[in-house]
Amino acid sequence: FKAERQRQRDPLKLGIYGLVGIAALFVGWYFWTLASTSGTFSRRDDLVAQWQKKQRDLAVVTAAEEDLKKITAASAALNARIDARFHWGPVLDILYHTVPREVQVQTLSGSAPRRSDTASFTLEGLCAGLSATEEPRAAAERFRKTLIAAFEKKYQGVAAEFRQAGGLDESGSRVKLDGMDLVTVRFAIDVRLRKPFSPVPTPAPTPVARRPR
Repeated sequence: FKAERQRQRDPLKLGIYGLVGIAALFVGWYFWTLASTSGTFSRRDDLVAQWQKKQRDLAVVTAAEEDLKKITAASAALNARIDARFHWGPVLDILYHTVPREVQVQTLSGSAPRRSDTASFTLEGLCAGLSATEEPRAAAERFRKTLIAAFEKKYQGVAAEFRQAGGLDESGSRVKLDGMDLVTVRFAIDVRLRKPFSPVPTPAPTPVARRPR
């Protein structure tokens, strides 16, 4: 009877041992899964931190790029304004080589509005004939035509006219020229000319928007 009961208990023990072994396997699998999951979460946290750092770096680069665009735009506008300005040096050089010895320029005033495509200046002074028989008015007219011919070599739309009021009047004074005592006239010539064409500045390349990776 005892031997029979012992035989009945052996399968129970084996079953209990089997259940204990299965439970141990489940416990080991749980801890292995927990360790693997912890590593995955750790890598995820590292990737999130790297992404946030990249976002901060991108914000700094974007702000620097915007500042650079503003500086470039301001520099381009300043260069365009400098290129569009009117230079008086060539005008004075032409006058220096054009005014004859019988003409005395006493005043020179000019203007070149930035929003206008023309510049103008006024010459005032005295003019005498080249001889006692030459009318000083004829000499002044010759000087006016000489001005037009000289400036048309460099500029377009050149016009030179005597001022309607007091543009060519008797001065009442005389000058000595080559030993001759000559009568003079007072002149005022208004000169207009078109500004030289300014080349269109090359547009800056359009920056390509970068996508965060």
